[in-house]
This record gives sequence, C-alpha cells and structure tokens, in this order.
Amino acid sequence: MTDSFTDQPPLTDIIRTTRLKYFGHIARANPSTDHSRALRASVAPLPRDWNRRAGRPRYTWLRTVESDLAPFNIGLATAYHRAQNRQAWSKLVGTATSTSGQAT
Repeated sequence: MTDSFTDQPPLTDIIRTTRLKYFGHIARANPSTDHSRALRASVAPLPRDWNRRAGRPRYTWLRTVESDLAPFNIGLATAYHRAQNRQAWSKLVGTATSTSGQAT
C-alpha cells in the first residue's frame, strides 16, 4: 500500500522492512563474529533461575523485531532459523511489511 499523495510506502513499513532485513543479515552472519554470537545468545531461552531486576522492562530492538513478527505467529528462535534461507526470509519480510498482507 502506498500513500496516494506521494506514491510512497508508509515510513513505518520502510523502517520495519529495514529492521527485518538487518535481523536476517545478522542471523546469517559468520557464527564466530561478535554480533552473530550476541544474537544467538539473545534468542536462546533464559536459565530458569534467572530474574530480571525490578522496574520497567526494557523495550529492546529484539522485542521490536518480535512484535513485527507476532502477527505471523513467529518467535525469535523460529525467525532465526528461517533467516538462514535467504529467499524464504526475503519472502517473509515482504509479507510482514505489506499492509495488505500480500507478499510483494
């Protein structure tokens, strides 16, 4: 869907697309790089005895990615594994960012 006046997609769709493409890029990165190791550690479940400090929960970049994928019932771990296939991930990003729900 595009804005009728400018014939451009909404800015939120552009930002969401960039965010999901970047997630896929990091997920496919060399496993020995720091950013890939950090993503794998963040996607892994927390230990059972771990507790977050009291206070307002942080709204992190990964939580934003997770909320982008929530309408498709895809969690971070599933998204991480799906991102390994570049073509399938590209199709998912196109579907997740189209406001009509159709793949682009």
